[in-house]
Amino acid sequence: MKKIIILSLLLAVVFTSLNVVNVEAQEFSIGLEEPIDENLVIGTNVDYKLNIDLPKNRSNFRNLFVTLRFGQGLDIKNYSLNNGERIEGAGVNVSASPHQKHDYITLKLTNLKDIKTERLVLQIGMGVNDKAPVGSSIANTFSYSYQLQNGTTINVPQIQQYSKTVTGEAINQPEIIEPAPEAPERDPIYPVDSFESGKTPIFMMTGSRYADFMKVVKGYTDPHSIVFVSYLSSKDDVLSTQADANGEFVIDLSNTNTDKPIVIIKAKAKDKEMSNEAIMTYIDQETILYDDLLEFMNNLSILGKRDLAIGLMNRFNSLNFTQSVLASSEPPRQMVYEAYRDLYEAAIAGEVVSGQTIQVTGGHMPFFKGYDDGTFGPERSITRAEVAAILSRIIAQREVEYKPNDFPDVKPKEWYVPYISHLVEIGVMKGYDDGTFKPDQSITRAEFASLLVRYKNLEEMGPNKFTDLDDNYWAAKDIRKATLAGYVTGYPEGDFKPLKNVTRAEAATMMNRVLNRYPDLEFIDANNILPFKDIKRHWAYYYIVEATVEHTPNIVNGREEGWKGTN
Repeated sequence: MKKIIILSLLLAVVFTSLNVVNVEAQEFSIGLEEPIDENLVIGTNVDYKLNIDLPKNRSNFRNLFVTLRFGQGLDIKNYSLNNGERIEGAGVNVSASPHQKHDYITLKLTNLKDIKTERLVLQIGMGVNDKAPVGSSIANTFSYSYQLQNGTTINVPQIQQYSKTVTGEAINQPEIIEPAPEAPERDPIYPVDSFESGKTPIFMMTGSRYADFMKVVKGYTDPHSIVFVSYLSSKDDVLSTQADANGEFVIDLSNTNTDKPIVIIKAKAKDKEMSNEAIMTYIDQETILYDDLLEFMNNLSILGKRDLAIGLMNRFNSLNFTQSVLASSEPPRQMVYEAYRDLYEAAIAGEVVSGQTIQVTGGHMPFFKGYDDGTFGPERSITRAEVAAILSRIIAQREVEYKPNDFPDVKPKEWYVPYISHLVEIGVMKGYDDGTFKPDQSITRAEFASLLVRYKNLEEMGPNKFTDLDDNYWAAKDIRKATLAGYVTGYPEGDFKPLKNVTRAEAATMMNRVLNRYPDLEFIDANNILPFKDIKRHWAYYYIVEATVEHTPNIVNGREEGWKGTN
């Protein structure tokens, strides 16, 4: 018996733990069938199927390349496409990554318009090996790319984390008398999240690696726990620090990179046992793996920093990366290393280290635009399409590529199509029950609050303190979450006005709060910064300038504290 796992787009799935996710990217529907057993037993064989449904009208497409990277612990033994049927223009390649950690299989389809069948089934026989530790899970990466007849290439990287547990129950080996052989080069040592009953939990934000550019690493444990740090080469030399009221702690590695030690971290809460060891090892451009980057991104998602990881992956999703996957190999290590560094610098900026504040400077790009006539229109209601454009620029940190969508009222040639497609794809914006998106409709305060909750992945909910908000109202919980986070506020008379349209000035102000961006009033006044002719005497003047003028800020503890200058 088998179950069907349909893999979804990378940016939607890196941050979800669902077992079944639907994906239909444009005209292709691609899915993976995996064994239904809860455990993958070492020494046994299991069968996977990659199912690909081609569009009925294939005249618009040139080719399709689909690559599946199996996780550590699985070896490809055999494969068959459509039970051995000869399909003109179809080819299958199998290869392994460095150190034989992962097996790849790539299905290449050329001249799609000439392929007669509408469904292709790639059957893959896998062997479960002992490369993955007993008790660990198996992660598989799925990616594809296709080309239109006009030469446009669409690259779609994806990943799905499976919950398969590796067991050793099928191995009946004699007792080993001789010493075990040395572990293969760069076998990963993963940090232990010891959430066992009675033990102090410990979690490293950056994952199980550190590099030359990482002067500090940040972790989480129970509030006020004592954190102990030592090194494999000198376990007796133990340093200690204390987690703060939120359970955050920071380890200074600035003086340890010369010897590249293995760092051992433990934590002890007052009323619990000592945690298991969280072990961090050194990486550089020669030893880093793509899995290290994925681990870091997943950790950021768990810690509520999903937008950072999304922005990084959008930059990382380049043609070079996609082509390396289609060639059945890991992405170039230099590219992975640079992406890991960028993600670290973005995640760690503004954190407190050993009582000293790290101050980080860097450009703040505009996320809001005015109109061609030189006005901003602060009191105009902001539309759902305009909100999509703002959030898309913030998340992607660039202009996203054009992608169509299925909303009948989103016309293909309109300026807002790529933004709406982007935010719907990653689950931040939604359409209505009737299947429409209503791009030109003004967004209400309730809708905006709900949007911010999805964007920031908010979970904590405050009390309902608004006189006009019924607890049964569809957006009541989201309004209470966004209010607790400080992103939205009510009116002086005590109501929230959930159906009131959001103005452009209000949207700029709220998004500045979400991004921890605060204008430098003295700098703006001293330099007479006036990007639009209709905002000088408006209550939101400074917030509009913050949102629309590129500048270099001074960041203290994750919050903007003054401007260095404009760019």
